[in-house]
Amino acid sequence: MTNALIKQERVRLAGKYKTSRYNLLLVIIFTVINLVLLVTQSNRYFLFSATVPYFIADIGMTFGGMYPDEFYFETGISPLFDSTGFFFFLSIAIVILIFYFICFILSKEHKAGWIIAALVMFSVDTAALLLLYGIEGIIDIAFHGWVIFDLASGIKAYNDLKKLPELNPEEEAAAEETNVAESEVLYIADETVKHRVLLQTEVLGHDIVYRRIKGSINELVVDGKVYDRIEMVSERAHSLCAKIDGHEIKVGYNGAFASYAELDGEVIAKKTRLI
Repeated sequence: MTNALIKQERVRLAGKYKTSRYNLLLVIIFTVINLVLLVTQSNRYFLFSATVPYFIADIGMTFGGMYPDEFYFETGISPLFDSTGFFFFLSIAIVILIFYFICFILSKEHKAGWIIAALVMFSVDTAALLLLYGIEGIIDIAFHGWVIFDLASGIKAYNDLKKLPELNPEEEAAAEETNVAESEVLYIADETVKHRVLLQTEVLGHDIVYRRIKGSINELVVDGKVYDRIEMVSERAHSLCAKIDGHEIKVGYNGAFASYAELDGEVIAKKTRLI
């Protein structure tokens, strides 16, 4: 495998791992929102969240007498303790969320062991969901399954990243000498074609456009000229580069909800994106 392919694969796998981490963060955020909605009795619930913390807090609400009197009259349930007991149950739910958040934070520097810990915890959460609600929670089960798959994919990406060969020093040196040359223009950008601008900025007097055309091709356009492109049906982490006026201009997608532009390795622009 050439150095260029190794670098491209590293970017792809690192982006996949990062996406897995940020999806874990989304689970945490939506679970926190659901707990707030539960405590405020808004009768709303968001998917893509953990079940066990919500269920524990709901138990505290129910037996802590936090619901209206009508609820206890209709269900025949009687409170077993006062609001102090509710806060005890709520604290257990919060501790579980803190554990998930610790997994997110400590997994940052490619410490996949923490993603594995989160995967185990969320698998237990999924088992609890099945036990508590059965097929009645089929949509929630589907979301849980997707999260488990995504976390497992992040772990696999990490393991594949570790297996990649080291860069060839001789090839790297040759590439650095080659990179001194200016990049060639591939073709003039077609402004009439339907396209989506993923990021646009200006640097050193050059208009930089990172765009997607025909639903499957991403282009790096500088001053109306295409210098680099990549074609892929399912978008993943990638970068497009051009050497202009002795400077390296790079744009791409980091695999974690953001397009970016760099000048000589320094980020000069970033744009959040969901797709």
